[in-house]
Amino acid sequence: MSLRLAILTLLSALASAAEPRAFLEKHCYECHDKETKKGGLDLESLGSEKQQLDRWIMIHDAVADGEMPPAKKKTQPTATERNTFVAELDTRLTAAATAAHPAGTQLRRLTRQEFENSLKDLLALPRLDITGMLLADGRVSGYDKIASGLDLSPGHLAAYQEAIEKALDIAIATQSTAPRVYNKRIYPAGLFKFGANLSHGQYVLLKDKQPDPALPIRGGHENKKGHVGFEGPDLKERGALVKSPAVAKSQSAVGAKSQSAVGLLNPNLAGYEAAMNVSPIFAGNYRLRLSVWGFRWANGKPNPCDAPQAAVLRAHEEGKQQEGGRLLAAFTAPSMESKIGEITAWLDAHESIVFDPVSIPWIGLRVGQVAGRAVKHVGPGVALDWFEIEGPLNPIWPPASHTRLFGNLPIKPWTGGDALPPHREKIRSQGGYLPSIYFDLTPAEREPKLETVSSAQPVEDARKLLTDFLPRAFRRDVAAAEIEP
Repeated sequence: MSLRLAILTLLSALASAAEPRAFLEKHCYECHDKETKKGGLDLESLGSEKQQLDRWIMIHDAVADGEMPPAKKKTQPTATERNTFVAELDTRLTAAATAAHPAGTQLRRLTRQEFENSLKDLLALPRLDITGMLLADGRVSGYDKIASGLDLSPGHLAAYQEAIEKALDIAIATQSTAPRVYNKRIYPAGLFKFGANLSHGQYVLLKDKQPDPALPIRGGHENKKGHVGFEGPDLKERGALVKSPAVAKSQSAVGAKSQSAVGLLNPNLAGYEAAMNVSPIFAGNYRLRLSVWGFRWANGKPNPCDAPQAAVLRAHEEGKQQEGGRLLAAFTAPSMESKIGEITAWLDAHESIVFDPVSIPWIGLRVGQVAGRAVKHVGPGVALDWFEIEGPLNPIWPPASHTRLFGNLPIKPWTGGDALPPHREKIRSQGGYLPSIYFDLTPAEREPKLETVSSAQPVEDARKLLTDFLPRAFRRDVAAAEIEP
C-alpha cells in the first residue's frame, strides 16, 4: 500500500510538471511548432521557465486574457484546461522569478533616533537625549534608513555603550526616598539678566499695568536718530536703582492686590536673554507656572494691542544658555490682562529655564541703543508678572524606569563586601541659580548615604528580573535556555 501511494504521488508530480507543455502541444503547436513558426513564434523549442522567463510570462498572460488560442480557432481549450494551465504556470513562474531575483532584506542597525526611542521605551523614560552622543548615520540618496549607509564600527559600539550608561543613570533610583519637592515663586526684576536689561532700557518696570516710578523709563538722545549706544551718564544710577530694595524687592507678597511686572520690549539676544535663573538639581517632572500679558508700547507706556502677544519657555543644557534650547511650551499673553499659564514638563538636572517673548520682532538694535530709547520706542511688548517652579514631582517612588530594571527589590544602604560600590555623581547646583544646595538642601541631602538595590538571593532575583526584562528588550519570547547563561 505504501509503495502504491508513493508511485501515485510521483506520477501526479510528473503529470503536473508536464501540464504546461502538454497544453501547448494540444492547443498551440499546430501554428507554433518548429516548422510552422507562425508569427515567428516557435513554442516547440521553448526553453524552461527559468531559461526564458519573459517569453513564458507572455504566454501565461495571452492564455489568461483569452488571446491564445485565437477565437477563430475551432477547437478551444475547456475552461478547466485553461484555468489549470494558468494556475500551474503561475506557480512555476513565481518560483522562477524568485530564483532569478532572490527576495532578501539586508539587515541594518538602528538609526540614532531609533536607538534613542528604543531605549526610552525599554526603560520607561519620560525623556532621553542621547543622539548627540552617537556617530552620525550615513545617508544613501538622501535617506538615513538604508542598510548600506548604516555601518557598524568599534566607534559605534563604544558610543552605544556610553549612551546606554547615561540612560541607565537616568533610569535608576539612587536613594530610597524621593528628592524633596522644591517650590518657589520668582519675580523677574530681581533676576540678573532682567536687571541688566532694565538698566539699559530694553525692559521696563511696570506696576498696575503702568510704568513703575521706582525705575524711570529710560530715554536719552531724543534729538538724534539711529544708533547711540547703551552708555550714558544715567547708566550707573540706573544700575544702583535696579539693585536697590525699591526695585529688586518692589514685588508685592503673594496674594497682594498689586505687584510689579517686567515689560520686555526686545526679543531675546545672546547675553541679554530673559533667563529665569532656575536650574534643577534633580531631574524629573516639574510644574511650571507664569503670569503674562501683552501690550503695545507707545508714548512711554503700555497700551492695548490689536492682537494677543506670545511667549515661550525653553530649557537649555548646562553651559548653553545662549543657544537655541528646547521648547517646553508656548503661552498666550492677552492685551493688558494677566493670564496664568501652567505646564508639567520633564527637566534634566542642571538645565536652565529661559523666558522668550517670541512675538516681539528684532529691529536691528537693542532698544537701549536706539536714540530716544524706551521713551520714544514704539512696538509690541510682553510683560511677565512672576514665574513658579515646583518639583521634582514623583507620584510613585522608585519611578517606573527603576522598577523596569529591578522590580520591587528594596533600596537599602550599601553594606560593602567584595563587590565594587555603585558609582554616584556628586549632588551639586549651578552657581547663582535656584535652587541652591547650600540654602535649599539640608547637609544630609547634600551628601546622602550610599544606597543601592539589595537582594537576599541574587541569582534567583537576577533570573526573575531577566525573565521579565529580556522579552521587552528582544521584542520576542525568550526561552529559559537563553536566560541561564
